[in-house]
Amino acid sequence: MQNKHYLGDDFYPAIIDKDTFIAAGREIRRRSTKLGRNDRFKEIPEKNAPILFRFGDITEYFDNPVKQAEYLYSLIESEVI
Repeated sequence: MQNKHYLGDDFYPAIIDKDTFIAAGREIRRRSTKLGRNDRFKEIPEKNAPILFRFGDITEYFDNPVKQAEYLYSLIESEVI
């Protein structure tokens, strides 16, 4: 994957010409193949966030609102699907 901004855009001027850009891409791929680095990319593992939650029974009450909030958040359990 190369940075096409080197070719310039509406705001920035071109740093190199298109032929040099293409030749550099070919050289990078050639060297990568020669060094055996073409298979190093891994698929991003799928991450599933829990969408089902269970809220336990409230058995304690605190005068301090921070302690009460901590306690209530501790009662939330996610369910594995």
